[in-house]
Amino acid sequence: MKFVTIWLFATLGILLSSSLSAQPWVSKMHNRSTNFYDIQQAFNADWGNKPYTRGNGWKQYKRWEAFWEPRVFPHGIRPPQNYAWKEHLKFQRTFPSSSNTGARNANWTPMGPFSWTNSSYNPGMGRVNAIAEDPNDPNTIYVGAPAGGCWKSTDGGNTWTVLTDHLQSLGVSAIAIDYTNSDVIYIGTGDDDANDTYSIGLLKSTDGGTTWHEVMPSSASIFGSKIFKVIIHPTDHNTVFLASSTGCHKSTDGGTTWSLLHSGSWRDMELKPGDPNTMYLANQSFYRTTNGGLTWNLVNVGLPQSSSINRAEIAVSAADPNYVYFVCGTSGNGSFYGLYRSTNSGTSFSLQANSPNIFASGMTGSNTTSGQSWYDMAIVASPTNANEIYIGGINVWKSTDGGLTYTIKSHWYYPPTVGYTHADIHTLEIFGNKLYCGSDGGIFKSTNGGNSFVDLSAGLSISQFYKIGGSEQVPHKIIGGTQDNGCNLLNNGVALHTNGGDGMETLISPFDSLVVYTSSQYGGFKRSINGGHTFTNIFPSKSGSGAWVTPLAMNPQDNDMLLAGFDQVYLTLDRGNSDSPISSFNLGGDLLRNIAIAPSDGYTHFYAGTYNQIFATANSGSSWTDITAGLPSSAMSSITVHPNNPLKLWVTFSGFQAGNKVYRSDDGGTTWVNISSNLPNIPVNCLIYQTGSADGIYIGTDVGIYYTDTLLAGWQQYMTGLPNVIVNDLEINYTIGKIRAGTYGRGIWESPIKQPVTTPPTANFGYSTHQICTTDSIEFSDASVDHAPNWTWHFPGGSPSTSTAQNPKVVYPATGIYNVTLIVQNINGVDSITKAVPVSYQPNILDFNLQLDNSPIDVAWDLQDNAGNVIYSSPLFGLSGQNNQLIHTPVCLAAGCYRLIMIDIASNGLCCSNGSGYYLLTDANGDTLAFGTNYGNRDTTDFCVNQPTPLSSGTSITHTDCGLSNGSIEVTALGGDGNFMYSINGGAAQASNIFNNLSAGSYTVMVEDGQGIQVSSTAVINSLNNPIAVASASATSIYLNQGGIANFFSTNSTNAAAYSWKFPDNTTSTQADPSFTFTTDGVQQVILTVTNGACSSSDTLNITVIDNLDVTKVENTANISILPNPIQDKFLLDIEFMKTQEAIEIVIHNALGQRVFWQEVNQVKTYQQQIHFGNEPNGVYVVTVLNKDMAVSKRFIKN
Repeated sequence: MKFVTIWLFATLGILLSSSLSAQPWVSKMHNRSTNFYDIQQAFNADWGNKPYTRGNGWKQYKRWEAFWEPRVFPHGIRPPQNYAWKEHLKFQRTFPSSSNTGARNANWTPMGPFSWTNSSYNPGMGRVNAIAEDPNDPNTIYVGAPAGGCWKSTDGGNTWTVLTDHLQSLGVSAIAIDYTNSDVIYIGTGDDDANDTYSIGLLKSTDGGTTWHEVMPSSASIFGSKIFKVIIHPTDHNTVFLASSTGCHKSTDGGTTWSLLHSGSWRDMELKPGDPNTMYLANQSFYRTTNGGLTWNLVNVGLPQSSSINRAEIAVSAADPNYVYFVCGTSGNGSFYGLYRSTNSGTSFSLQANSPNIFASGMTGSNTTSGQSWYDMAIVASPTNANEIYIGGINVWKSTDGGLTYTIKSHWYYPPTVGYTHADIHTLEIFGNKLYCGSDGGIFKSTNGGNSFVDLSAGLSISQFYKIGGSEQVPHKIIGGTQDNGCNLLNNGVALHTNGGDGMETLISPFDSLVVYTSSQYGGFKRSINGGHTFTNIFPSKSGSGAWVTPLAMNPQDNDMLLAGFDQVYLTLDRGNSDSPISSFNLGGDLLRNIAIAPSDGYTHFYAGTYNQIFATANSGSSWTDITAGLPSSAMSSITVHPNNPLKLWVTFSGFQAGNKVYRSDDGGTTWVNISSNLPNIPVNCLIYQTGSADGIYIGTDVGIYYTDTLLAGWQQYMTGLPNVIVNDLEINYTIGKIRAGTYGRGIWESPIKQPVTTPPTANFGYSTHQICTTDSIEFSDASVDHAPNWTWHFPGGSPSTSTAQNPKVVYPATGIYNVTLIVQNINGVDSITKAVPVSYQPNILDFNLQLDNSPIDVAWDLQDNAGNVIYSSPLFGLSGQNNQLIHTPVCLAAGCYRLIMIDIASNGLCCSNGSGYYLLTDANGDTLAFGTNYGNRDTTDFCVNQPTPLSSGTSITHTDCGLSNGSIEVTALGGDGNFMYSINGGAAQASNIFNNLSAGSYTVMVEDGQGIQVSSTAVINSLNNPIAVASASATSIYLNQGGIANFFSTNSTNAAAYSWKFPDNTTSTQADPSFTFTTDGVQQVILTVTNGACSSSDTLNITVIDNLDVTKVENTANISILPNPIQDKFLLDIEFMKTQEAIEIVIHNALGQRVFWQEVNQVKTYQQQIHFGNEPNGVYVVTVLNKDMAVSKRFIKN
């Protein structure tokens, strides 16, 4: 079994374009085993000293580099794509957010931006890569944002609703909607152009986007790949086509199963209008099929060599199904290579035009060597005019003569002389008379052939923020720097676009909210003194020479003093008009990434850091001390200083080095304390301290926000309401008590700050495994919430028997069930929990030997039991220093069947391109259970050890006495692995096989062995000696003129120890068979009650007493016939009345007096009906026919 391993940030960092192979740094990025620093070196060598010019793709690479470098520092090795998400879920399972005060205090709501006004040149909301219109409702539109998820509008784009905030991936680049059912939606996740967000492959919703599930082929070949396009077959909605980085795939059952139609990476795909068996694929080449993908032909006639182009897109038109357009970019510089057209369904092509350069940034296309077609390229053809096409690069161009000539229809500079669409076009779509454009700034629409465009982006909160800065004076004012959309001053959800390009570090003066600082990439700092309407360039000596996000800090005590980090720390005392260095670091060509000024001593205490060094000064920069010693080798991502103590500071770390996320120093960096505690292994991007708290700190990570303080033993999620999004920056506004988060893809959010804990803690813990080797220890993990950092553990029967460690390890003498107690406390109280922990020492000791090759972070393995549960999971092997090692792991298993899954990141197994390696699993006899070498990216082996007898169970039952709960069930289990746990009716499992004190009823008995294999059965406990009352009379019609006497009998009653009769005049009798004299006429009741111990039963007779002078009393009677009697599952009820009756009730009671049947009929003289009685238990029943004048009964028995 083979599959493509998921990689965290695979789309963040791998592939700027799957087709830019002519540039060596891009081709290296395709190979997951290529080191980041090798790619960086290749780019620098390829680019050389060429100057930066707009629209050449340099910025897009640098964006990728800036994102990825801190996450792989210092080794350059890229971990699996889903690694951070798995770590986040692991934390959630261990520390459920619903039970901690952090989650309860957090209540995140979006602040925007939701719309923009402009004082610069390229405003926008955020990037849009995909657009789709509901085929059943033209007012319903979907957009995919590569970092902001999937959004839906039901009013033509006036308002928007996000559908994907709960997903692990917020990037969406492909959308398809089922034309037979609009609730069925497919989305391709990730970023198919810039590749700087998560991807988890293809998702499907069947409820209009409320919920989503992964749609992957059984081979998992799409899992984690980039999805470029999804197309639903025009006449069979269950057939879906997929163009992805792992091939062209087809599903005929709505995504349940898939087949590979064509291997390779395909940027675009189209079906011939009217003939879906004819398909086209494009990357750097063009392929076509005429038999639904069974066979494919490479088309060369009229098309350029694949080595000459970097990428291609295709378009077709329903106006002429034989037309196919092929637009492509130049491999060397990304400029317009040409537009080619086929008029014979892709059999051959001819060049239509290769100029002007419609991929350049200018309005005339006269610059022939610039473009970034690997990043922004789109084409669409009119469905009503096959010669009308639109092509997008940085701008939108139109041709009405099949691509021979072009007219620019929109431009990226605002306001333009033509229509405005934000720079960098990623998708163009036509639905009806509407032309949609998705760009780096949002979604735009034209209804007049591109002559003008309307921005529909208002309401799409999809901005990708690097940094934010708030105003304490004006709480609703926030300035932020965004990817693609510059700097924006947010005021009540509306963004004033103040600066173009990419926005970075921003500040608002705490003394004057009109004083605003912004920056672009590499430290292009600007200052405004009128609230962001006009700006002045500052830091003149170093502007533009810093890191991608160049750090800037303001002295909170002095409005004029700022520090900026370039290759040195630069100081300005006049708001940036002039500057000078105050450090002389030897950084070896590196740049400063973080700057911090001590709030309580802003003139003397500063801190500055690169990724791997941090420096401190206590004398205004006259001298600096390297305080790096004691810190990990991961990339430092932020520095925060205590508001009142200049020597107390925190630093955070990016990357995937487990346990090294947050460090604190209480002595200015002389010593450091690791406070990462229980944090998941996720990159940490920023930290903020909450003034006035018990050292409360918040951190922003690649998956949300976490909080801790000195009153808590560990970190808590602080994410309620927040999407699963990268958080790059945090700010606190104390005026309103809110914390703000700048996210990478979902704008700015705010929440109330954490309040002190006012409730006792909640104790909880987990433990490592049920199946371990003899003498191995079980590791217990504290999962309590809201507790102070102290623990009291009790392990009766274990060694040690007590512990005060947070996560102790305990050895037990033998297999069994042991009680474990944990006690925790805080200032509000104490809580404890006791759990019965099953310990199962397994006799089957297997040897797992893993011989690594020399590929970095090459391999990992999982071992699953028969139920699919992962019982062993290895770390990633092949880290620095592990190459070519032989790693031995003993594995102890219960008898049963298992699955070994090998995963290889580089997709080359353990052989042979990077040396020779292998994996070998043997049993205690040395027999081979699993072996492999050259297995690609995944290998699966099923094996069994000492296969046990199948699990079975039986029960022995003790029934209850009448009315008591003294029944019992004893369970006998056979087979399995012998480690049985028992439960009834879904209750808690127990080691004892006997359940006592049970009342009468039906019970579901479950037996589970140590392998998780279950078997269930049903046991019924009956109540013994139940009395049943059956009353009868000498006659049911009595005449007063004949004396009115009737004899009553209890002869047919069963299990009766005592009798009680009740007569119409309220007199009683305890005789078994009494008599009674009636004195008045009418329908009268006689009730028999029999008892036996605590149980009783009653039966009622209806006696008709007739005055012989009243003829109507005789007429108001009925004859009841029941056939057969006794009955089984059904019977015929036949009633004949002496005269026509009104409002007749027909009622059947059981022996307990409970009504089991009722019917009302009117105006009847005869009644016949077949009664179905199969659901009623065996016993004695009474049918009664009555109205206001009569009551006649008849008894019957069900066998």
